[in-house]
Amino acid sequence: MVEFKKLAELHEKLRSTSSRNTKVAMIAEFLRSLSAREAVPAIVMLTGRRLPGEDDSKVMVGWKTVLKSLPTKPPARGSIEDAGELVEIALRHRGSFQAALEDRPITISEVYELFKALASVKGEGAIEKRVALLRSVFRRASPKEGALIARILLGDMRAGVAEGVIEEAVIKALGVDHETGEYVMGVLGGPWEAAAIALNRGVEALREVKPQVFKPIKPMLAQQATSPEEALKLVGSPAYAEPKLDGARVQVHFRKGEVRIFSRRRHDITRSFLDVADSLASVLDGREGILEGEIIAMSGERPLPFNVLMRRFRRREPAEEVKVRIYLFDAILLDGDVFIDKSYLERRRTLASVAGEELLVQNTVVESTGDVSQEFRKAIELGYEGLVLKNPRSKYVPGRRGFNWVKLKRALTADLVIVAAEWGYGRRTGWLSNYHLAARDEETGELLVVGKTFKGLTDEEFEEMTRRLLSIKVGEFKRGIVVRPEVVVEVEYDEVQPSPKYRAGIALRLARIKRIREDKSVSEVDTVQELAKQLKVR
Repeated sequence: MVEFKKLAELHEKLRSTSSRNTKVAMIAEFLRSLSAREAVPAIVMLTGRRLPGEDDSKVMVGWKTVLKSLPTKPPARGSIEDAGELVEIALRHRGSFQAALEDRPITISEVYELFKALASVKGEGAIEKRVALLRSVFRRASPKEGALIARILLGDMRAGVAEGVIEEAVIKALGVDHETGEYVMGVLGGPWEAAAIALNRGVEALREVKPQVFKPIKPMLAQQATSPEEALKLVGSPAYAEPKLDGARVQVHFRKGEVRIFSRRRHDITRSFLDVADSLASVLDGREGILEGEIIAMSGERPLPFNVLMRRFRRREPAEEVKVRIYLFDAILLDGDVFIDKSYLERRRTLASVAGEELLVQNTVVESTGDVSQEFRKAIELGYEGLVLKNPRSKYVPGRRGFNWVKLKRALTADLVIVAAEWGYGRRTGWLSNYHLAARDEETGELLVVGKTFKGLTDEEFEEMTRRLLSIKVGEFKRGIVVRPEVVVEVEYDEVQPSPKYRAGIALRLARIKRIREDKSVSEVDTVQELAKQLKVR
């Protein structure tokens, strides 16, 4: 059994290097030294998760619980912003209270079992039970081990290891070609699933992986363009233009009359859209497959903003006052046939054969910048966000962003994550209302701040956001708090500017929050490099 201190040592090394290639090489080498039983937990924890899948959200342990679990009083916070550092200091000064029986080393598997145990705790006295579980491990943990456990629990890893870095490391460790590795992880949903199959059944088993009903895959992503000219140049001519719907992207899985709807984060949201599932069941009866589409809120024949649709997600049940409609735009699997490797046109024909024209997103061939501009104006007039241009020959690539799909929107936007917030003043006194917005550096995997904003939210949203951010606080500074990076927001801005103020080297001018993206995870935020391409030549 591999000791957990080995993972803690690796994490320290990852924190001390900014080279993506070095991180990939170090993780790959470490994974090769592990058994199948230990590799999967190690991969999960290196990504900053506690458990794979939706169960991860059940291991919600706050900063106060961590502090209560320490076997000795932690030092005053002072200027310490890093929760892991605080735990490390506390454990370093605990003295020699440990009993001899507690001296045996902690293993990777043991920490993973701890997280499972924390997820199973519920009901009366849950906090006390969690404190007892954590304390039993902290008593045996070295300062570095305790620091890593705290960082994983609080989602504050600070090692610049995004899921993409882990995926590359797994591909390297398994020795599979890059295309196969990316495909498998996109279909399975994460690097731990790929590692589990390869280590238990052999690498060749990865080549047999294909989409399965009721197991959602990662969605293919679109690149953003800033003008009709750029959009058509990126995707190529001719292309197909579809309206950019301002809703929730979903996968529809169906078999023998049962229909389940999954969000882009691969969570089952059927209960929130039972009316949609029921309407699709009659159309898809007797078939089996996976289709992709968008659910939007409607008022008559006009689409409503995304925030209206979010009421369905928050209530977790159909809200009769929010009428919705689903539009389908892709076919992934149908009656045993996989369509990922087929062209957009072939997938579209398949989709039309099973869903009918009424459920399809309309598309139009565009061959010139004038065509794109005209279709863009039409989409805006109908109440949509803009256009998505698609290459007619393009395959479906799960989880990847490329130029085969290009989106063109009314305003420049970026999906960013809140990493800190400052207390407001004046009308905003008592609210956390100046948000630090971060994009991901694709070279190092770090989240780097590219701007701040207090614009875009209502008073009610400020109040709710304050409660939410306080619940995921992992540190403090003079003017505010540091938070676990999990709240994704869509931000509108006027332009990208050079900025020596931020490590990213760029800043968004006149940033304002357009909406809170409950349907997106931190792994989907835009990168610093994507934003930097928009720098104006001066």
